[in-house]
Amino acid sequence: MTLSGEFNSTQQVTEAENSAPVVFGITLTPTIIGSVLAGLGVLGAFYMLVNMVMPAVESYKEQETKRDQLRVEIDQKQNEARQIGKIKADLATAKEQQKQILALFTDEKSLETLLLDTSLLIDSSNIRVFGSSIKAKMKKFAPTTEKPEVVTDSSFGAEINNKIKRSIIKVEIEGNFLQTQLIMRNIERLQPLLLVKNYDSKLSPPEISADKNNPIPIDIGKLITSFELEALIPLTPEEEAALAPQPAAANTPTK
Repeated sequence: MTLSGEFNSTQQVTEAENSAPVVFGITLTPTIIGSVLAGLGVLGAFYMLVNMVMPAVESYKEQETKRDQLRVEIDQKQNEARQIGKIKADLATAKEQQKQILALFTDEKSLETLLLDTSLLIDSSNIRVFGSSIKAKMKKFAPTTEKPEVVTDSSFGAEINNKIKRSIIKVEIEGNFLQTQLIMRNIERLQPLLLVKNYDSKLSPPEISADKNNPIPIDIGKLITSFELEALIPLTPEEEAALAPQPAAANTPTK
């Protein structure tokens, strides 16, 4: 029974192999077919890896790179926005400071009334000193030019050239020491910005009585004080534009 069963089994296997298809001289047994299918599965997986998975990975990496670049750009834009805000705030502060500074300068109208303002200032400075009858008064008030002149000599720095005008006025006053001191202090308090230059003060001899036998000083000597008032006037935008260097004319092409 055993030998007969083994023989029958071997015979069945042989018959199955003989009945299997043959391709290119190779009998496609179930084992070979299984190996081929396994190989095809590996090739299919490799094909999917190369043609589907790898491009997806590359695309994902590209998207990550773009995302990082966008984050950097956003950070830069936000930083630029903060800087722009700071620049605008600084500009507004600078304009306000410029406005306050310009308010200190003289203008054409203030210059026209400067003689009257100075005369009133001197009259209000007449302080009586015991034993003295000296009265402060203005002896000279003479502008050196008819109209203010544009500053071009770098006397206030080269960057101020062609930015302001000035009018120089020669002034001479007389009075006692206290009167002169008060006048100079009041000039400093005048609303327009005035520079005092070339200050010089001399004491004149006191007047002597007409009694030849007993001449005595009638009063203390007067202080004769001379100086220059320099009034600074900012140029108007139109005046600045007129003084701005003109662009060089383009060379005409030769024919």
